[in-house]
Amino acid sequence: MKFRRLGVLVALMLVVAAGCDWSQLGFDATHGGWNPSERAITVQNVATLTSRWSGFGGQPVVGDGLVFSVPGVPGPLTARDTATGALRWTRPPASDENAGFGPPVVFGNTVYAAGNHVVFPPDIFARLYAFDATTGAERWSVVLPTCQPLFDPPTVSDGLVFLGDSSTNVICAVDASTGKVVWSETVALGHFVKDVVAVADGLVFTYTQNPATLNPTVIVYAFDEHTGALVWSRTTNGNLFAAGVPVVSGGRLFIPAQTLSTFDPKTGTPGWTLTGMNVSEVAVSDTTVVTTGTGAIAALDPSSGRVLWSVLGPASRIYSRPAIANGMAFVSSYVDKSSRDTSYFCCAHLSAFDLASGGELAAFPITPAPFLTDTADYPIISGGTVYVQGSNGGNALRPAGT
Repeated sequence: MKFRRLGVLVALMLVVAAGCDWSQLGFDATHGGWNPSERAITVQNVATLTSRWSGFGGQPVVGDGLVFSVPGVPGPLTARDTATGALRWTRPPASDENAGFGPPVVFGNTVYAAGNHVVFPPDIFARLYAFDATTGAERWSVVLPTCQPLFDPPTVSDGLVFLGDSSTNVICAVDASTGKVVWSETVALGHFVKDVVAVADGLVFTYTQNPATLNPTVIVYAFDEHTGALVWSRTTNGNLFAAGVPVVSGGRLFIPAQTLSTFDPKTGTPGWTLTGMNVSEVAVSDTTVVTTGTGAIAALDPSSGRVLWSVLGPASRIYSRPAIANGMAFVSSYVDKSSRDTSYFCCAHLSAFDLASGGELAAFPITPAPFLTDTADYPIISGGTVYVQGSNGGNALRPAGT
């Protein structure tokens, strides 16, 4: 009986540890951007964050002590040790995948990523892979002629891998164990569907640009997770081409498409709408909605949309998708100094804001000096570490003394 209790305790510890992992875009399949388990990084020590190692690239995810990412395009899929950054394995793309791998996700002991072939026009295809997370060994692969996520990650939930394709306006569901296509649904011909879908409570959420109206509007869809059947659709103001991924949190669906609209996920009943502020991405905790857009970051009351605080920067400062952990909002940003003739970005920073007050707790340069590609991807927080990608590669930052 003693050994049985020990076995149960070990299993529970593993579950808790896995719950801390930022394993998909926006932490999990809901894309809420909030790690509720993070405790090591605090308001008191966040200013002491320093880089402990660097070397990953692109948009990372974390699972079971490893960081998975794709450095460069076309690039290999790599796995590095979270503690030291040591390279554990690497998988190059196939010879016909000239665009390399898209961003990965990790679920359990499996890493999913799409290898992409792009020759315009119109020779495009994606091959979805499943790799053993520990060894990098391929478990299965399948060519998806109508679901080509290109440079966006899939979403994994309830034994299915979901992908969207803005070029074919199709979303599809693939069996996570076998690679078999379970269902494929054309959303709307002539529209542009978001490549990244959110999944929650048996429903798959996406939205498309509505080309039938002069004023920018988007159409929001909810599909049955297991069959692909349409459950509901609604039209709201927005612009898909300056928009972020859908988010489900606290019984609300958030659509950040310049205008931020909310819906009841089960019924599609509209909730509150935020206008007068350009919103391109959101993260949602149990107490706060954090929005980012060009030149601004803001916090809202999730029940009403009331603005709690906002920080306005220059219109040229581009803020990333936010991430929330332990009472703080983390965001990376850079300044667009492009002219008509030259693309020039500089001054990439990682910032941490107090979630309650909006006060900036810390700011760190992501690159040693500004140069042409000085941009930054969004940060993730997992296991007491902030991972953020800048022009000089990905950095793993931890507080002093940890």
